Amino acid sequence: MRQSLPQLKSFFGFTAAPFTSEVKSDDYFSYPQFDKALDRLRYVADRRGIATLTAPSGAGKSTLIRAFMDNLGKTQFFPAYVPEATCSTVELYKAIAFAFDIQAPFFKILIIRQIKERLLNLFQNRKVTPVLILDEAHLLHRPFFDELRILLNFDADCSNLLALIIAGQPTLDSSLRLNINEALAQRIIARIRLPGFDRPLAEAYIQHRLKLVGRTAPIFLPDALEAIYTYSNGAARRIDRVAETSIYIAFSRRHKDIDLDTVNLAIAELDE
Repeated sequence: MRQSLPQLKSFFGFTAAPFTSEVKSDDYFSYPQFDKALDRLRYVADRRGIATLTAPSGAGKSTLIRAFMDNLGKTQFFPAYVPEATCSTVELYKAIAFAFDIQAPFFKILIIRQIKERLLNLFQNRKVTPVLILDEAHLLHRPFFDELRILLNFDADCSNLLALIIAGQPTLDSSLRLNINEALAQRIIARIRLPGFDRPLAEAYIQHRLKLVGRTAPIFLPDALEAIYTYSNGAARRIDRVAETSIYIAFSRRHKDIDLDTVNLAIAELDE
């Protein structure tokens, strides 16, 4: 069993497993919607504004956020990433404090004060722009959206000291349309949406991932690619899972090409 991955790589001519989540910043799959979203995020960071980033599950939102953070100049920006938004308001403030390298006190008002002091220090003394990224924000407790205004209020709301990226699935947009969140929604300068792949992009993505591990010759037959796209509905994460499982099944059967039957076996395995 230990030798299965080295043998699989040798069998297909891979230098590494092709569909893992471990992708270097220089190896991200570049396509127009991704590049446009990345440029818009950078504009928001430069502008010290607020943006929402929404995408269906598995469509590449996390990859886009990683690419955005990787491309921020370390001497110009201080990115603070909060991956989970399902906790209580106080715990969320603590998570924000931790992301900004703050040892948070117990009381919420003190946490907010320390976060604001940290933001002021970064911006005024260190001359860097804080960038707060709240991921999975469609799971945020709705009152917290209004609480965010407290963090953003400097000099009676006349100074912008940080950029704020609120990221999540498309239901995030619905939450921000509620009257209770109108004050925050009015401050949003960019609403960025990342769609899933269409059929040609899905195929290009698969070929890109294979090329990264040294495989330039086709491995998936046309009907197999069609089945992968149909199953994934254009979500990169689902493409990764079904493609990886198909490769392993093909290897176990000693098939150099991956056909529709192999992909169907992979889908059946994933859906068990």
